[in-house]
Amino acid sequence: MRRLGKIKWFGTYNSKTDSFNDYGFIQDKKGSIYFNKKSVLSKGKSLDSGVWVTYNKRENREGRFFAEDVLVLENEVDFQVFLDYFQDSWEGISEDPYLSKAFFRYILKYDLKLTEQSIMRNTRHLYPDDQKALVKALYRNPKSIRIMRKFLTDSWFLNYLIENRDNLYKTEGVYYISCLREVLIKLKEEKYWEKLYDSEIIFKSDIWEIAPSVVKVKILTRQNINTLYNNEITRKNIEHIYYIITSADDKEKTELLGLLPEHLKFEPEIYSLLRPIDKLEMLLSNSEFYKKELDLEQEILMNFPLISEKEKYEIAGYLPEKLKMNSLIISYIPPVEQVNILSSMNRDTIEKYWGLCSKKVKTMFIFRNFDNVGYLKDITTEKYIKHLIDMTIAKDKNKAFVLMHSELQNDIVEQAWNLESELDYKPLLPKCNNRYAVYCEGRPWEDKAYCPRTGRACRLDNDSSNNGFYYTQGAKIYPDISLDWTHWSMIEFLSALNVSPRLPELFNSNEYTNRVAGWLNRLIEIRERLKCNVCGKPLKSNMEYSKNLARYNSTVFYCPDNHGGQIYISHCWSCHKIIDSRECQHRDEGGFYVCTNCGSGSKALTVIRD
Repeated sequence: MRRLGKIKWFGTYNSKTDSFNDYGFIQDKKGSIYFNKKSVLSKGKSLDSGVWVTYNKRENREGRFFAEDVLVLENEVDFQVFLDYFQDSWEGISEDPYLSKAFFRYILKYDLKLTEQSIMRNTRHLYPDDQKALVKALYRNPKSIRIMRKFLTDSWFLNYLIENRDNLYKTEGVYYISCLREVLIKLKEEKYWEKLYDSEIIFKSDIWEIAPSVVKVKILTRQNINTLYNNEITRKNIEHIYYIITSADDKEKTELLGLLPEHLKFEPEIYSLLRPIDKLEMLLSNSEFYKKELDLEQEILMNFPLISEKEKYEIAGYLPEKLKMNSLIISYIPPVEQVNILSSMNRDTIEKYWGLCSKKVKTMFIFRNFDNVGYLKDITTEKYIKHLIDMTIAKDKNKAFVLMHSELQNDIVEQAWNLESELDYKPLLPKCNNRYAVYCEGRPWEDKAYCPRTGRACRLDNDSSNNGFYYTQGAKIYPDISLDWTHWSMIEFLSALNVSPRLPELFNSNEYTNRVAGWLNRLIEIRERLKCNVCGKPLKSNMEYSKNLARYNSTVFYCPDNHGGQIYISHCWSCHKIIDSRECQHRDEGGFYVCTNCGSGSKALTVIRD
């Protein structure tokens, strides 16, 4: 293996022979070694004292060492020689303080750029372990920061500064901080900052002021985590974190807050910066721990109105049951869950929350507890629901039913008057997505029923929640009280009470629910048409019609103030456009209105009359 050394002296004057010697000595790291002119391969090169050379070490018969194949160090370089020579000197073995600079001067002289790739490329003849050793050796000299800055790439120099930070800062404090700042500004990757997390150097003003906000928060948070175990949260750090986060934009602020541990987020300064949804999620996941610090219920109620509608529905189910029945929250709790919560309460508590419940929840509660709801009658404000309750306790249940029907009609008309209001009377009226129904609005069909909402054959074997008509009702006629209460409708309720609907215009008591549902469906589908042209009031349904197998259960309507007599509204069998007797002037010979859009009358008749 070739070695590295420098000429100690060569060719000095010999007074005894009156001539210049043709030999000399090379200084290496362990002493000096003899060489003669014949062993020099670099002919014509200066062999002055201090010139760097490489050589092979040999041993003569007497056991003395000498240098052979001496080359002046110019264009060629044997990295293994440098590795062997300088590694010990960088570890403090050599007494020559200038040895470590020789290699760097050589690099500068031939304009070599030191990166890991260039070293590996120029030392391909070395074993991989030797290559890695050379790379490590370059980092072992904390005394050469100025030289290192000249030939190391920014990334290598930064790694060098970080890995030798203690020695470099101790010996080259101001210059070290200056270099570190310069390179950190150029290299913005967080991975370099991570190597400084555990160093006090990062808190030096010149370095701290250029640190990214994420880095600052991570560092301060890490210190807080360490001190939390001793219950000593550093107030100064919390103030720093607060300042950093408040100085960030909204996007970065969210990211920075996400870096903090849960405990730290409940520090008053930090807690004030959280989004309402984040506060709620933390309160719910840490409710036991933080009851000492906060009035949990008050805090939840204060933040709940501030979150989005979607977030309200998502988080409402995780709230304590007591809060679920709060006026701010109850509408975001699924009706079935509301009923279950109410049913688990005592009578006094139910009465307390009853007024907050929707008509749907009250109806479902009555279905579930129909044998024990009489006490709620006097505190119920909705008239038809009051009569529903009365039906469960009245001696004359049929009389109570008639009153309920009248108030239900009035309620539907009142809701229909407001075009913004949703006409949803489930579960009172049966819905189309009952899989076992073989009727359309309670009317049996030999073949597939025609659906007036979709304009095609009924597809009750499919989940109707996918057809876009979730709020239509009426595809059921016979009760099934074995169903779970969550699937009950008016049909099951009347059957459970042994009530058979009797109204003057109703020929078949089994059709009551579906007659009402058919009218409601018309209101949903052609809401504007089902208003009187004179007074604008919603039309009521004449339950006597339709008598025949029509597409709709309800086809004849009238104004509550008797404007215009009986009004016929249906759909044309041919073009499916609306037929409205207030617009149609012609009928066929069977008395059926003729469609103003396509001219069709009854399928069986072709003669048209005025």
